[in-house]
Amino acid sequence: MSDTGWIAVDLDGTLAHYDEWVSIEHIGAPIPLMVARVKAWISEGRSVKIFTARVRGHGMQSSVAEQRMF
Repeated sequence: MSDTGWIAVDLDGTLAHYDEWVSIEHIGAPIPLMVARVKAWISEGRSVKIFTARVRGHGMQSSVAEQRMF
């Protein structure tokens, strides 16, 4: 495939169910139709990247790795 771009897929509410904040580690159940679409894109040779708008803060504890990064 000659296209060098990539497809971005949001995690919460697009690739996985999201009802309310639980924790930074919690990811909702997969959304089957979107998972199938992502798998189809990958099988076509497309580059797919999963992104999220999750941020550290709002009372969340940072992990040891995050503490070392910042």
